[in-house]
Amino acid sequence: MYFDRKTQLGLVLILLLVSKRSNVIQPAAVLAKELCISESYLQQISKHLRTHGLIKSHRGPCGGYSLAKSVENISIAEVIRAMKKPHIRVTNMHSKEDILWIKTYIGLLNYLDTMPIKTLVLSEQKTSQHESTQRDHYYYLQKLII
Repeated sequence: MYFDRKTQLGLVLILLLVSKRSNVIQPAAVLAKELCISESYLQQISKHLRTHGLIKSHRGPCGGYSLAKSVENISIAEVIRAMKKPHIRVTNMHSKEDILWIKTYIGLLNYLDTMPIKTLVLSEQKTSQHESTQRDHYYYLQKLII
């Protein structure tokens, strides 16, 4: 399954907030630098996540972003849904192949609803203990792309 760049960055942003202690406000400039994007693009991405109640933004000199929910209460599918457009409704106009892919997509999201986002961070921490290579933020997405 393919996730567009905004969805990928939304997932990685959440993962960065989780891995950097979710209750601490992370400066927008630092997050943008780690994601290799501009702060204005970070604001566009964070808007989707804020709208769905996944992150909070904080203004001022010590401002930035933090998680709005506990790590255990954020599923991978919830982040994907926040970044993607609303679901496609199945109608008679879709081919059988379209319906198959729509059902597969919905089934995958239902499965990802059972996986808290922290499972990706924990698996990364275990891997980094065994490997000394530099971590690329797209590593987190390898487990999601089919």
